Amino acid sequence: QSTVMQVRLLLSIDRAANLDEAEETVDLALELSSLPDPIVVGVDLSGNPLRGSFESLRPALERGRANGLAVTLHCAEVAGSSEETNAMLDFAPDCLGHCLHLDTAQLTAVAAQRIPVEVCP
Repeated sequence: QSTVMQVRLLLSIDRAANLDEAEETVDLALELSSLPDPIVVGVDLSGNPLRGSFESLRPALERGRANGLAVTLHCAEVAGSSEETNAMLDFAPDCLGHCLHLDTAQLTAVAAQRIPVEVCP
């Protein structure tokens, strides 16, 4: 018996990027996602959680999502990021990364929205 696994990619936007750089990544993701049988299906906001901000890059992420891209956000990687985490949960991404420092209300919101969480060991 053979099992086939399909793999798709997200292009990463570094949190330290400026909005123009984030928009370039979204443009590339949109171009690649429009190909027949696309390998690229979305974008991911990641990088050093102490640099940059979700809100400064949110317009690019919103545009990507509005044009059919999946959006993954790495959040709650460090303590003290509750305000940004709340903004990310309000955005309702397709997937979250890490989520190590969620409070009870945030964890409840993730469960209620049924957002998958990817966690590194």
